[in-house]
Amino acid sequence: MIGHPDHLSLIAVCENESRARVRFNLLNQMIAPCGPPPEKSPLDE
Repeated sequence: MIGHPDHLSLIAVCENESRARVRFNLLNQMIAPCGPPPEKSPLDE
């Protein structure tokens, strides 16, 4: 979505936000999309 200007504009209009704010929010959501990594067990070390 971030690389497609038309999609970014559509989301920005729907959310009533600027394109830069929508891009920033999408990038922040991509940092950990599935949540935190699983905990390692002592056997993994």
